[in-house]
Amino acid sequence: MGKRAIIIGAGMAGLSAAVHLQNNGFSTLLFEASSSAGGLVTAWKRGRYTFDGSVHWIPGCRTESPFYAINDELFDMSKLSFVRHETVMDVECLGSSGPDGDRFFHLYCNIDLLEQYMLAISPEDRKTVEEFTALARVLTRYNLPPTTKPFEVQGILDKVKLIGYLPLISHIKKMSRYSIKGFAAQFSHPFLREAFERLSLGREYPIVVVIMQVAFGHLGTSAYPLGGSSVLTSQTLRRYRELGGEIRLGQRVEEILVEKGSAVGVRLSGGEAVRSEIVVSAADGRWTVMEALKGAFLSPALEELYAGKRLDLFESLLYVSLGIARRFDGLPHQQVLALQEPVELCDGSVHTHVMAHIVNYDPSFAPANCTVINVMLSTWKDAFWSDLRKRDRAAYAKAKESVKDFVVDTLEAKLGDIRERVEEWDVATPATYIRYTGNWHGSIQGWLPPKDFLAARPLAKELPGIENFYMVGQWVEPGGGITPAVKTGRDVAWIACSRDRKKFVTGLNPSTSGSSGDSVIGRKR
Repeated sequence: MGKRAIIIGAGMAGLSAAVHLQNNGFSTLLFEASSSAGGLVTAWKRGRYTFDGSVHWIPGCRTESPFYAINDELFDMSKLSFVRHETVMDVECLGSSGPDGDRFFHLYCNIDLLEQYMLAISPEDRKTVEEFTALARVLTRYNLPPTTKPFEVQGILDKVKLIGYLPLISHIKKMSRYSIKGFAAQFSHPFLREAFERLSLGREYPIVVVIMQVAFGHLGTSAYPLGGSSVLTSQTLRRYRELGGEIRLGQRVEEILVEKGSAVGVRLSGGEAVRSEIVVSAADGRWTVMEALKGAFLSPALEELYAGKRLDLFESLLYVSLGIARRFDGLPHQQVLALQEPVELCDGSVHTHVMAHIVNYDPSFAPANCTVINVMLSTWKDAFWSDLRKRDRAAYAKAKESVKDFVVDTLEAKLGDIRERVEEWDVATPATYIRYTGNWHGSIQGWLPPKDFLAARPLAKELPGIENFYMVGQWVEPGGGITPAVKTGRDVAWIACSRDRKKFVTGLNPSTSGSSGDSVIGRKR
């Protein structure tokens, strides 16, 4: 084997880097502090139910998408079954209503249907509606990403090929001046305005990201893989082991060793030093640069980043999972349920809505005639939860139960017939995320993409002053998500090959057919 590479963290980005490095002749060793691989892409059992903490959909679910090949190199796409939904999500409004008094705005995946629906609600908003759908249609005509080659190793010819994307860039640039909230203000009709305000989920999130979701849904290139996190993680880990890679679970890295300006290995929490010629960190970004590397390789741009002057963080979550002894046939899979009045929870976080993910389309998560519902509640109160857990475990458990009770009461009011049918429940707090993944402030996806992300400077996968060291994952790819994180691991393997002057080998698992078992889930109310 070639050079030895150590990878810190066995989330999907770390697994991807390990797989691709191993496949390209490196001898890899993957360290994971937890007792299992997957990082945030994980699921767990409670009684007869499986609660999935991550997967709602992934891009690249048809062969024509460039992301298909990227995914297929890790998990065999031809053996996965996908569910495609009729809507991206359904948003409840309180101050106004749509056609026939319907208080839910339906963000359809079909662009034509969505345009007709919005124009039927408000013909006077034609200009704004058509701005939204025009970009969605343009997006369907281009491959995204335009190339799977990392920009760090692209040559002149690669960049020349991007000229054909100038019309798309022009459309995106026009819409990049809007956050979702800012775009909501363009509507004159109160129902559309309120729907888009609530669609923002309280974040300053770019409207372009929502339009991309609609475009991918229209093409059918985004979908939910049956089996969720467990299937993706287990297949990727199996691929890594088949290639001869080594993984050590339950071993925490404390320090990245540097000699003469080059990464030369890691020191584990027990004191053992393990040498290598390359180190890749898929761990928390702040921990990596501030603690594992002792802040020795900070550029002004990195100092700005971790001082909060460049990008905002995704929030952490109170992630409430319920195993319910009843069916929810016909209900939309993802709903933003509006609260009549803001509610303050025990940690001081204030909520105007709950986001309910009704897993009524994956039979592997619940027994027959039962359903899992996951509810995501945003919070910035990570210190409250970490301090409470450390100080008083009984009070911590009671606080989690109070959050569960709030969610059950809300779902009972919105959906009915819930309270007496809850058989299992679980609440993950920011303290949970910090314990299992080490994410700064328990952030669920790292950096929030800026409104004008085309103008944003790319985040470096290498640091100034240190050679043979790379970073991968959500801390170098704003916006998060499984496939973008996976691509960062692939990119770094390609960059490492380029540094060694050897060709990067792709196509670990070339599939020739599309996904099997495709289905579309509609909605009823």
